[in-house]
Amino acid sequence: MRANSNFSSVLSVLLPAVLIFTGCDKSLGFHNKAPVISSISKSACYVGTNGVLDLVCDAQDPDEDPILVRWSASGGEFIPAAAEGEMVSWRPPPQPGTYTVTATVSDDIDESSMSIEIDVGKELTVEIGNTVLANDVLFYVISASGLVPVLEGATLTIEAGVTVVVNQRGGGLSVRGELEINGRSEDPVYFKPNVCPGENGVWEGLVFTGENASGSMTNVNISMAVGAVSVSGGAVVSVDSCFIHDGAGIGITAENSTISIYECRVSDNSGGIHVVDSDADIIDCQIRDNGAYGIWLEENESETKEARDVTVEGCDIATNYNDGIIISWRGLPVINYNSILHNGTFSGGYDLRLYQYFNTAGVDARYNYWGVITEDEIREVIFDGSNYLPPAPSIYVDFSGYLDSQP
Repeated sequence: MRANSNFSSVLSVLLPAVLIFTGCDKSLGFHNKAPVISSISKSACYVGTNGVLDLVCDAQDPDEDPILVRWSASGGEFIPAAAEGEMVSWRPPPQPGTYTVTATVSDDIDESSMSIEIDVGKELTVEIGNTVLANDVLFYVISASGLVPVLEGATLTIEAGVTVVVNQRGGGLSVRGELEINGRSEDPVYFKPNVCPGENGVWEGLVFTGENASGSMTNVNISMAVGAVSVSGGAVVSVDSCFIHDGAGIGITAENSTISIYECRVSDNSGGIHVVDSDADIIDCQIRDNGAYGIWLEENESETKEARDVTVEGCDIATNYNDGIIISWRGLPVINYNSILHNGTFSGGYDLRLYQYFNTAGVDARYNYWGVITEDEIREVIFDGSNYLPPAPSIYVDFSGYLDSQP
């Protein structure tokens, strides 16, 4: 009896100790938390087959353990080749397309992964002779720091639906041959800088130079250029159904050349359209919300030369910050059947301004709608010789036949 009693006493002492020990073991159990990847960022939204993209993995470990990032991809190669670290560079393969890049983060116990898809475009090159940019790749990339040349005798044709992305501020096209853009209303051609949606960027533009340079552009959308379309030195260019917007400089410039602009919208640029000593037709366009002016028509050539043929007709020239139309020196453009209104409302500008102008033949600005319908009101939105100090009544704008509604 005494032995059993002693055994029971020992058991009663050991059992709680075992239970306590077991409970402590559970409470001290280690529960590791896997690393968390917040995002994978890339140095540019667009990359070409000749480009390199920098990638950064933003990851944290909840336990503050050291972490290691390893990278993999469905194509291309990494720099450094070990493909380890929070930041690496990725060189695309030579074939355009969409590729998957994955970052895997480990703390030596658990790991997490995140993948992104990267679209790769084709590098834009122009051969001697004829080059066609077909709509069979996601986009084309101009990576050069300067303008890509289209040489005399060469023709660059861009098919409907093509997008051209420009990497560098000084990038764009220098056309001394021929540029043909065949966009359609449902499939326009796009030119834009290498920025993500909602961001701002800048690139040089499409530059036509010389008597052998020509261009025919239909349904093209050009954004954020220093000068979207620049024409000089005798070049001949037509632009039809274009949208030129959000530029850092002038939307369209023509100097000593010939340009035709039909059914285009030119808006939200530093300046709209600048025509200097050139023949120009600006027909059925919307020129709105530009900074310095909507249209500036400037003719500096000697009076011994025949006046340039400049026509502005059927256009909506409105809400430009300073002036709607500026006419300088001796030009005699024909400005008929337009809506010219609400320009310079907040800057003290005018709907039409004669600036440093001395031709006494009178500017033909008849049959326009000025947003107001009495002669005195219209005089208030036009700056001509009557506003000069001293007044020069022989320098004037003929706005007779003015309309009481938009044409």
